[in-house]
Amino acid sequence: MPAVDPPPALVRPVDGAVRSAFAYDRAAPFVRGSRRTITLAAAGGAVVVAPCRGRVGFVGRTPGRPSTRMVAVRCGRWSVVVGRLRTTVVTTGVGVAAGRPVGSASGPVVTLSVRHAADAFGYVDPGPLLGRRSPRPGAPVVPAPDRRAPRPAAPRPAPAPGRPVPSPATPRPPVVAGRPRGGPVAGGERVPVDVAPGIAATPAPTATGRPGAPVIVWGGLAVAALGLPAGGGLLRRRRRRRARAASASTPGLVRRRVG
Repeated sequence: MPAVDPPPALVRPVDGAVRSAFAYDRAAPFVRGSRRTITLAAAGGAVVVAPCRGRVGFVGRTPGRPSTRMVAVRCGRWSVVVGRLRTTVVTTGVGVAAGRPVGSASGPVVTLSVRHAADAFGYVDPGPLLGRRSPRPGAPVVPAPDRRAPRPAAPRPAPAPGRPVPSPATPRPPVVAGRPRGGPVAGGERVPVDVAPGIAATPAPTATGRPGAPVIVWGGLAVAALGLPAGGGLLRRRRRRRARAASASTPGLVRRRVG
C-alpha cells in the first residue's frame, strides 16, 4: 500500500476478544486456510458499532452465511466491513460516525475486514488498527416495529360545546296478545289496561263524548227500523200456536185468547 494512504484507525465494533487472527497473503489469496477477516467474540444481540467514520456503501447478507447480514462503511479510500449481524439499523448511502450503532450481533462472533477500495485483493490485518471501544456507542439497537401488528384505534373527537349529545333511542316493548297494554295518558304516565285474549276492550268514546255502541246493538236497531219481527213477536206467535193446539185437543173447554 502507498505510504501516503495508510489505513484508518478503527474503533472496536464489539468489546469481545479476538477469536481468530488474520491469515492472508496478497501473492496467494486463494490458498487453503487463508482468512481475510478477524473474528471478535460477541454475544447474540450485542450492539455493533461502526469501526470508522464514513458513508455506508453496502448493507446485505453475509457471503456464505445468508442468515446473517453485513455492513460495509467507506472510510476514505478504505472499505471496512462488519459481518455476521442479526439486524441492521442503517441503510446504504447514509453517513455514520465512528462508534454509532449499525446493528446487533448474531453471535457468537462478529467478523471484521479492511480492504483498499481500489484493489480487489488489497486486504490488510485489522488487528493492529483496532483501538478501544468508543465510550459512547450511541443508542441501543431497537428492532423495527412489526408492520403487521394492528394499529390502535384513533380516539373519537369530543362533541362541540353547546350541542346536546344525542341519547340512544329506547326500544319499545312488543305488544303481545293477552298482555297489559298502555292505556290513556294520565298525569304524564300511561295507565296499563288489562285485556284478556278473545275479549274486546271498551270502545273508545265518539266525537259526542259517548261511548260507541257495539255492532250487535246497531244490528238490532236496523231490524226494528225495517219492520222485521224481533225476538218478542216471535215468542208471542209461539204461545198462540201452543194455545190453539191445546184448545183443539180438549173439546168443551172455553178457549182463552192469548194475547
